Amino acid sequence: MTIKQLERELLKKARERARLMDELDKLKTAQVLPALKKKYKGKYFIYDNGYNLEQRWPVYIYCHEVKSEYEAIVDAFELIPDEGWRIKIKKPEGLHLLQKEITRKEYEKNAHIAIAEIQKLLS
Repeated sequence: MTIKQLERELLKKARERARLMDELDKLKTAQVLPALKKKYKGKYFIYDNGYNLEQRWPVYIYCHEVKSEYEAIVDAFELIPDEGWRIKIKKPEGLHLLQKEITRKEYEKNAHIAIAEIQKLLS
């Protein structure tokens, strides 16, 4: 077998592998996504964020939609020490952030605190 023939054969196999991986992803999505949507969509979460063990803060998250087995579209807000507020509206984030479910009441209570703090900054 020549080098050219081997390169063509490898290219053919690489294309077949890519096709099979795409097919596998579609199958996984079809089977896994409904359960993930049921588990996360429309729910509220808190995530423990931080730079190290001493500097920790909560991130409050609302899940709008689950896009894949790895990604969700969320609203999130957090008060980062020495930096200030970070707010994300309908942004993609990893599902790993949706760790601990909280009530809507707890989420809204903290959202009102965030809004009040932001209003103080603007006045």
